[in-house]
Amino acid sequence: MGKQLSDDAEVYDEPAAVGLHAKRGCTDFLFLVLFVAALLGYAVMCSIAYETGNPWRLIYGTDYLGNVCGLTGGKNAPRVAESVVGNWTEMDTLWYPFDMEKIDEFDQAVNMGICVDKCPEEGDIVHVYPDPTNKTKNMPKRFKATYSSSSKLRRCIPNKDNSAVVKKLNDVLDLFDVTDLYFEASASIEASQTTIKYAIGICVALSITWLILVHFFALPMIVLNIIGILGGLTYGGYLLFQYSKDLEAEHNDNHKYAFGGAITLWIIAGIFFLVCVFMAGKIKKGARIAEEGSGMLLSVPSILSLPFIFVALLTAWILTAILAFLFIQTMESRNIESYAWAGKTVESYVQEVPQNRYYFHAYNVVMFTWGALFLLDTGFLCISLVASYWYFSAEVNEPKKPPCLSPFIAMGSATAHHLGTTAIGSLIITICKVIRWALMRVEEKLKGMGTGLDCVAKFACCCMCCLENCLKFLSEKAYVLTAIEGTNFCSSAKRAVKLIVDNFTSVAIVEIVTSFLVLIGKLIIIATTLILSYFFLTRWNPPTPGTTIWAPLIFIFIITYIICTMFVVMFSTVVDTLVLCHCADKDYYQGEAKHGNEQTAFIAKSCNRHEDYEPADREMDER
Repeated sequence: MGKQLSDDAEVYDEPAAVGLHAKRGCTDFLFLVLFVAALLGYAVMCSIAYETGNPWRLIYGTDYLGNVCGLTGGKNAPRVAESVVGNWTEMDTLWYPFDMEKIDEFDQAVNMGICVDKCPEEGDIVHVYPDPTNKTKNMPKRFKATYSSSSKLRRCIPNKDNSAVVKKLNDVLDLFDVTDLYFEASASIEASQTTIKYAIGICVALSITWLILVHFFALPMIVLNIIGILGGLTYGGYLLFQYSKDLEAEHNDNHKYAFGGAITLWIIAGIFFLVCVFMAGKIKKGARIAEEGSGMLLSVPSILSLPFIFVALLTAWILTAILAFLFIQTMESRNIESYAWAGKTVESYVQEVPQNRYYFHAYNVVMFTWGALFLLDTGFLCISLVASYWYFSAEVNEPKKPPCLSPFIAMGSATAHHLGTTAIGSLIITICKVIRWALMRVEEKLKGMGTGLDCVAKFACCCMCCLENCLKFLSEKAYVLTAIEGTNFCSSAKRAVKLIVDNFTSVAIVEIVTSFLVLIGKLIIIATTLILSYFFLTRWNPPTPGTTIWAPLIFIFIITYIICTMFVVMFSTVVDTLVLCHCADKDYYQGEAKHGNEQTAFIAKSCNRHEDYEPADREMDER
């Protein structure tokens, strides 16, 4: 990896290569095979759910023959006489013909319905369409409605009936009856399209402006944030001190607690001030590398396409998981079952939930989590690749010359070589999340039993949460080393741990500085966009009758948060990559970084130096 220049000193050339010129191979291939196999199993599960499930049952309801009311064609083709098929599209409401007070089981009530075109009033005659297969028995040809009813999510619910069955049915339908809210929100959002477009443009403009401000004024922004924190702590202590004096004047014994709180806040403010003074040099260097990160983003504008690409992929994956959930939830098999009614034995189809539905739900949750984390981690890796291309494209004081269309080269490299690495990293976090969810479920079951085991489960859940966050941090650093050197997950994680330990102070300060800048950016961008949007909605685009401003504001908040998060996550990812690039660069060249730029070349000097530094030879093509 290096060449001997003399007997006394060894100078290491640039490694066989890093960044764009790294010798890359297919890393962690077995885990990529495992992920593909899991996806194939997920596809098989979805196909089974598609064949046996029908989400339309949630909206239209199913009659005593298993038909979905009002729908025709495909799997929804009604099993009724030809004379009924012509009017079937109008019969989109489900009516329950029996006396609810005489039916004890909820399942009986929801499985013996008849499709009608409108809910009958008391005394109306409802004609029953017969079963063309003659599998049901003793169903009357007509019913006289014994109660008036009204439609609720296309189910006829008695207007005056206090039976347990009706109450339960109402409770179930209340969970799904969001049609009025949905239509009102949709109308409000549609009426505010112009404002929403302006809001998106404002959010993007503010995000780019924030990157420019960070590039030129990162240190003043951090200083203002520190002053704000000190001011808040000091003023909070002052308020508590004044409150304690008021309580003391009223001879209230609680004044000592308020006074203690004031002293505590002042002590925290003093400690925070001393830490900031002591770490001033490190904070300044952290601000400089943040400036370099924002400058890199501005110099390679095509990198802005990466978050939008992966957000689109993530959105498609979320929609897939939602559709899978709906089909799994409506999986059912129907068998003939008998009921005693009016001195007769009535037979109709009854819904039976297949046992594998619960396993399908569990697999859907696991695969959704793994797939979502896989996409996010792959996006993180692609951004890290672009940042490493930029950093190692030139030495200090030389203009950076990253390859044209770096983001797309990074996507190709990640797809061809490192999907297995992101597969194993996302799998580790998925396993941690599943274990933590299981512990939360156990804690919920044990709560209130008085055995103390719920506290044990809560403690285990907290430990698992800490472990998950630590592994997530480590996996992100491993992705950065994979981007730099092209090594596999375990080798990259080991190398990242060594670099972080050797340069712990610098890495920690940069993490804190980045967190401050990200917090400031999110608050300012989201708050400014919402305030301007509210102004537009109330002054220029006021709501019309039947609409409200809250639905578009909530929609704007969601869109703004997503766009803002894309920019700040991209910024923090670039900064994390550049930090480790600096540390690795110094590691390659006996403690003196040869890359970076004129503004931040001194940052690597903050890394710990070893007098007897001898870099060990590394296999850059380790896989």
